[in-house]
Amino acid sequence: MRYGICTGLENLELLEELGFDYLEASVTAVMKLSQTERDECLARLRESKIKCEAFNVLFPKTMELIGRNSDKEALKDYLHSAFRVVAQLRRPEKAKMQKVNIPLEERTVVVFGSGKCRRCPEGYDYRQAYRELVEVYRITGEIATRYGIQIVIEPLSRKETNMICTMAEGAMLEADVNHPNVSLMSDYFHVIANHDNIQDIAAIRTFGHIHIAAGQGRRYPLDEKGEQYSVFMSALKTIGYNGRISIEGKTEDIRRDGAKALALLKKLEESMSKVKLGIIGYGKMGSQHAKSLMRGMVSEAELTAVADPDSQRLEAAVKLCGDQLKVFSGAEELIRSKTCEAVIISTPHYNHPAIAIMAMEAGIHVLVEKPAGVYTKQVEAMNRTARMHPDVVYCLDFNQRTNPLYQKMKELIESGELGQIKRTNWIITDWYRSQSYYDQGGWRATWDGEGGGVLLNQNPHNLDLWQWMCGMPLRVKANVYYGKHRAIEVEDDVTALVEYENGATGCYITTVGDAPGTNRLEVDGEKGKIVIEDDRMKFYRLRIPEPEFNADYRGGLGKPEVWECEIPVKGTYTSHPGILKNFCEAIQKGVRPVAPGEEGILGLQISNAIHLSSWTGGDWIELPVDEELFLSKLQERCKNPVT
Repeated sequence: MRYGICTGLENLELLEELGFDYLEASVTAVMKLSQTERDECLARLRESKIKCEAFNVLFPKTMELIGRNSDKEALKDYLHSAFRVVAQLRRPEKAKMQKVNIPLEERTVVVFGSGKCRRCPEGYDYRQAYRELVEVYRITGEIATRYGIQIVIEPLSRKETNMICTMAEGAMLEADVNHPNVSLMSDYFHVIANHDNIQDIAAIRTFGHIHIAAGQGRRYPLDEKGEQYSVFMSALKTIGYNGRISIEGKTEDIRRDGAKALALLKKLEESMSKVKLGIIGYGKMGSQHAKSLMRGMVSEAELTAVADPDSQRLEAAVKLCGDQLKVFSGAEELIRSKTCEAVIISTPHYNHPAIAIMAMEAGIHVLVEKPAGVYTKQVEAMNRTARMHPDVVYCLDFNQRTNPLYQKMKELIESGELGQIKRTNWIITDWYRSQSYYDQGGWRATWDGEGGGVLLNQNPHNLDLWQWMCGMPLRVKANVYYGKHRAIEVEDDVTALVEYENGATGCYITTVGDAPGTNRLEVDGEKGKIVIEDDRMKFYRLRIPEPEFNADYRGGLGKPEVWECEIPVKGTYTSHPGILKNFCEAIQKGVRPVAPGEEGILGLQISNAIHLSSWTGGDWIELPVDEELFLSKLQERCKNPVT
């Protein structure tokens, strides 16, 4: 954004010294200058780095624009005289040139406020007055076009005029004028004075200029106490406004107050450029996200709100983040508060989809902690809502997708380095959890609370990575043990087999009961095998692809020559802060999410299929799973109704 002050040309050098971008002068004031004074101003403007890019007070108070005493020919003559002077001062290096067809972003802005001049006279028909006002703005816009000037409609306080006082009224007038050179502006002081709705900015969306002064006393904006500057600036951010903002207020010391006001506005802009985040659920993951944000690990975001039903957790959040943090006892309360534009949902699993749907319907961007949900039916409802709100950014916190090892594996598979996949095997048994972990109580390791055990708590990341790198299987069968190693009601030991569309097979083994455990991923293809283990990647590359070797080899016992290569992996594993950064950049810049929300259902399909296979005697389960059958089987294991 660019910042200026509404002041006289005598302060030109001071504004440049203070770091302002332009000066906004009064049309009626410069019209009163003698030619000698005007020439002096032109000389100073030629030497200055800042220019008169905007003007206000277009008409003298004695000029009547509406009613029986209005004179359209006198209006036109005045406008030509005024705009010639404005054009000279705006481009002093071309003072004698009249320029047309200037691009909109380069045009001089002239504020058409002049409340006394545009009042509906007492006893005059208001509808007729409005029609005349529309014509006046059209005439002004048409003449302004010839001088490279953009006219902006300024809604004023009701103390100053009785016509066009709110932004909505201004937007209606702009539509009725229907001239490309006439647009709308917003003035914070008038918005507050009229009790106008700041959120109308988001509905109107297009503004040609902005004024700002304290709502109380119309002084320079020096601090936020008792004001709604942050709300105002955030509304401007929402519509992508990046134009001029002029301070139009009172001061006894322009040097002192100008410097303070500029610092405040730039601070507000910097804050405005950050995504305002709320955290719903302040348990282990919610508090971890808060710590990352407070440590500055995600510079694109600002934590503004936390919701949790536990008052002690809210106290902990305020202690960490400061008294400016807004806290709420429930998700709905936070979402309705409009304190944030995006939320991280880190509640118990069952609640993820319902809260995400509520946020999306309120226009709030959503980052859902893993898993996307407990059962595919509820996650599909969440995905369906996301499709209905395409402007909302929707992501999953699959932080392990930021691990360069797995990114490299995906790259090698997709580039064809392995050829067609033949087999995938993942032994992921280093998710060790002791009995004391489960004895802490709460919602963990219960059907009603968590919806599962090692598959729903520890393995959503791995199941997501498995399908992300290798693709989705067609069917799944499993051998699952419930409470085998720990005194819990949910699964703690899993062996699953899968089959892929091309005939490839896979095996997935996980448990919380092995120590030290293993984390080894093997992907076999026609051209060799890639293994990830101990944070290293090896490619056992065949000199000749196996199908080709098999077709040509005639030596009986034998196998293709193998080259063992350690694959260099560059990059940093950014984990949860990396996902948060990507989420914010998707909101701010439209970058592609690392983990799009609609993909959260894929790993859950495999998880649900593993459970369903074990609940149906080890049968093969086709994907996608029968969501109604799964839900009915899950309900049999829950004490309370599953919603």
